[in-house]
Amino acid sequence: MFTDNSKILFFSQGKDEAEDLISKARYIHSQLPKYLQLSENGHMGRIYFPFTHSVIEAKPSTDKAGKGTDTTIVVRDELFTHEKAAENFTSIMPTLDSGGQSIDLSTLEDDDLTNHFRMRVDKAYKGSTRVDYPSGLVLFKKGRFDPVLVFLGWQLRPVRLEGLTLDEFWNEKLVPKYTPSQLEKQYPATIEELLRVTESTSFFDIKALDAMRYHIQEPLLEGHDVPLFDGMVQVYKPPVIGESYFGFTDPSDGVDDPMHSVFMHSKTYEGVCEVSGKVKADKGALIHDTLVRCYNEAYNTFEANSYAGAKFGETIKNLKTPNQASRRDIVTGKIIPDKEGWYTTGQFKDMVLNGLEEAIRTKQFITHSRETIEQFKSIIKPEGEKPRTASKRGHDDAVMAWANVLQLKKYLPNKTPEFHSFKY
Repeated sequence: MFTDNSKILFFSQGKDEAEDLISKARYIHSQLPKYLQLSENGHMGRIYFPFTHSVIEAKPSTDKAGKGTDTTIVVRDELFTHEKAAENFTSIMPTLDSGGQSIDLSTLEDDDLTNHFRMRVDKAYKGSTRVDYPSGLVLFKKGRFDPVLVFLGWQLRPVRLEGLTLDEFWNEKLVPKYTPSQLEKQYPATIEELLRVTESTSFFDIKALDAMRYHIQEPLLEGHDVPLFDGMVQVYKPPVIGESYFGFTDPSDGVDDPMHSVFMHSKTYEGVCEVSGKVKADKGALIHDTLVRCYNEAYNTFEANSYAGAKFGETIKNLKTPNQASRRDIVTGKIIPDKEGWYTTGQFKDMVLNGLEEAIRTKQFITHSRETIEQFKSIIKPEGEKPRTASKRGHDDAVMAWANVLQLKKYLPNKTPEFHSFKY
């Protein structure tokens, strides 16, 4: 209204939700004093002010929405629910770098620490200076160009139910309905309360996971004789002659969860190579076989569950992948003859996840993958439940690959060094 040639973009998770934002903006404009109202035209998804040549547009939050647009302000509503939020952020931020503004709005829907909005909240909150306003609004800010975090607690809304004070609403309507942890999440009074509940339900030690980030590094641009398979293979340390390695693969059907492979150094317990990608089981087996051979015939196995596991195992057998580990009884650890691949029952999964939890807490291994650490952070264990991904859209392929490869570590074969003498 007051700046010529402005372009405002409203993003929401879908077209209908984005158009609802336009309706709210149009309603607010209609309630202004007559002398402030401008003539406007447009449609459900657009408001145009001819007097200033400025526009407000609504768009669904896709990965490329807003890319290349000269934008003044971008508002992303209920950002936690946007499936392509991170990709959308990459697309629109360059359009704002010359002086535009981004406003992200959302509640925290669940305990997913890897969610794009949640990660932006954490980044803005940590190391910030707190400012409390008389209204109850709380602001967190750092440097001049850093994001500013604004938190609005549930009590800022003066009336929740006609005839009840806020205290009465809390005691009579909320306390009987929710558990204490649900109340902290759905009706947080402070941001510390909201963020604390996420850490309290995390299955893995958050401080240990943060410490693991010091080892993050970018994968090598060249595999040094290790095929990269169109970027699915991430090599952090190439194989060294004379060194021994071991690896595990969680296969995929190529549709839902991606496959994930981890190869480790047998003495340093450092993740030297990881693989992630949505490929069919037979292609995944070929990648696994290739890495086994590249890493000095690494001691190896895979998850044999379901159709994907069976197809993976069949391909491994046809490829004659060397140095396969035997299947073992989950309780005794004894070898099950003539069986390859590990069959993951519920009891076995509990065991390997508990083993991974201990290994993270006691810093028993190193991963260089940022994505792996973020997936570790996405695993929660609410009271009375088993560990699971915080988000319904989340994956645990990297978690299970690491949990199993650390179990495989227990059964590494002890190779006796060979000594040879030569006559000069």
